[in-house]
Amino acid sequence: MPCAYQWIDGAAYLNHAERVRALKGTRDADSANRPVLYQGSSDSLSAPTAPIITPEPDLALDFEAEVAVIIGAVPMRATMEQAAAAIRLVTICNDISMRRLVANDLQNGFGFFHAKPATSFAPIVTTPATLGAVWRDNRLHLPVRCEVNGTLYGQPNAGTDMYFDFAALIVEAARTRALAAGTIIGGGTISVPHEESLPIKPNGTGFACIVEARNVEKLKYGRARTPYLQPGDTIRIGAIGSDGQSIFGDIVQTVVLL
Repeated sequence: MPCAYQWIDGAAYLNHAERVRALKGTRDADSANRPVLYQGSSDSLSAPTAPIITPEPDLALDFEAEVAVIIGAVPMRATMEQAAAAIRLVTICNDISMRRLVANDLQNGFGFFHAKPATSFAPIVTTPATLGAVWRDNRLHLPVRCEVNGTLYGQPNAGTDMYFDFAALIVEAARTRALAAGTIIGGGTISVPHEESLPIKPNGTGFACIVEARNVEKLKYGRARTPYLQPGDTIRIGAIGSDGQSIFGDIVQTVVLL
C-alpha cells in the first residue's frame, strides 16, 4: 500500500490518553463519550521495512504500535451495523510520532502535522473471517509484541482494553462525511493498565510506545529513564498468534538521520 484514499487514526484506548495526559500541549479528550480522530498523511505510506527518516536527531522520536482496518465504502451517518459490515481487512501499523513537535502542532489549532511522518504498515493484511476467534466484537484479541534493538518493550493484548471498537471509530469518522472504499482506520496506540516499568519480564505486558514507559518512570522514579529512538535504533512490531508466529509479518524499521 504505497498510498490510500484516506488514513484516519483514532484513540480507542483510554489508558493511553491517561498516560500521555501530562505531556505539555496535549489535550484532555472527552474520550469516554466520543473517540478522538486525526487525519494522517495518506499519500505516502511506508513499507514494513522502510527506514524511519528523521530530519533531526533530537525530535523525541517514538513508535506507536496499532491495529488498523481497511474498509469498504461507508455512507455518511452510518450505523454501527453498517460500519462493522464495512470492515474488509485487518493489519497492524507503526504510527510514528515526533514527540517534540506535538505541542506546537496542537497549539496551532489544526491538529497533528509535522509531528506525524509517514505511517508504516505490516506486510500482510487478512480478513476478519480468516482471523477466526481472535477477531470478535470488532476487535483484534492478540498480543502485539514491540521490541527496540532486540529488547522487549511490551506485548499488550490489542483487544483487552480497547474502549471503542472499530465500528465505533468508523461511525465517528463518517459522522459528517462518507468514507471511500480503501480508507484505513487506525485504533490508536494499544494500551493496557498495569504497574510495570521497563525492563519488561518475558511474560509482562509493557508498552506499545516509548512515551507511556517514560511517564510511568516519572511517576515511579521521579524522572524518565528510557530514551526515545535515536539514529541506528531498530524497532520490531508483530501481532503474535497462539502458535507464536507473527500473523501479519513483522514491521522492522531502523531510524536513519536525513
